Amino acid sequence: MNYARARLLLGISSVGTWVVLATCGILFGLPAGWVVRAAEPAWSAQVAVLIRVLLLYIGLSLPFDLLGGWLLPARYDRWQQSLPSYLMKWGRGVLVQSVVMLGCALSLIAATRFAGGFGAGYMLLALSLALLATQSLLARAAARARATRVGKHLIWESADPGFSGGWVGLPGKERLIQPASWRALLSDDELRAQELRREQIVRTGSRSRGVWLAIGFQLLGFCLVWQFSKGAENAADLTSTALGMTLWNFLGLLILPTPSRAGVYEADDAARRAGAAQEDLINGIRKLDRLQEDESERSDGVELIFHPVPSVGHRVRRLRAGLAARGAHHATRLALFLSWACLGFLSRAVHCNAGRPEVWVAFPSD
Repeated sequence: MNYARARLLLGISSVGTWVVLATCGILFGLPAGWVVRAAEPAWSAQVAVLIRVLLLYIGLSLPFDLLGGWLLPARYDRWQQSLPSYLMKWGRGVLVQSVVMLGCALSLIAATRFAGGFGAGYMLLALSLALLATQSLLARAAARARATRVGKHLIWESADPGFSGGWVGLPGKERLIQPASWRALLSDDELRAQELRREQIVRTGSRSRGVWLAIGFQLLGFCLVWQFSKGAENAADLTSTALGMTLWNFLGLLILPTPSRAGVYEADDAARRAGAAQEDLINGIRKLDRLQEDESERSDGVELIFHPVPSVGHRVRRLRAGLAARGAHHATRLALFLSWACLGFLSRAVHCNAGRPEVWVAFPSD
């Protein structure tokens, strides 16, 4: 088994565990003690229940995080780090995510108490936009990345060799993050081709389509789940809603990769049309894939279900055939990041970022 397949198995196991837990939590109800305590109107009771939920989330995620962030990278010679060093980095990422999730949860409860379901829906939209607006800040806080500006690019130094940067922020106010490792790995022509490619992601509108698809998907799911849950008037009800959103986001992992892959193909073709040399693009794609999971070919079935970023083989064949596409760039993984607004239990359970705090906010991209 290679590194890519080991990570895929880890992601399947982690996501599957959360789907089973969410289903059981919905069918059998939350622990009675949480429900009784959450029924108290005092905000201290709500905070206490939410902290308990977050601690349970952290504890259940820890085995998968250790596998994905420490054991598997060492086993497959991706990178080496001591367990204490990893746990400090992991703890920093967990703290950032937990504080944000707690703030979002309390905001949803307050909005529900003030204006019911409409208030909660508008608050979820506001929180989604706030997460996007602060994405760069949150990514740096979680990863403790060092950043310098070179021209129009933010150059980030990350301990994770698979960190791929990309566009962050609200549409129209995007900031482009480029990993420092690219400048050592790629030739000047290959680097310029990749920079031109990323510029086309915004110019073609694919990035905006990905953002609005991700936001719309979360809002639609929240509205649907609200019809079958108790809402979000207290911490226990909100946790029940979050469990429903876990199942909705699992559905998203099955349907959103298709427009996301189309967004990758669209960027490849747009870069070629904008003047990037085809072979420079292809060489760059191949080199950068080795920093990720180093899996240049996949079966169509595996890619259809599990991978929003298509394999190198598929991308190269489409480039050489001159095939056009239209998609929603990075929609799958943006939706997972935005799920933080409603206690997104799947947001760091997938194969691409399990156990890797550097990519819990700025997910791996093409």
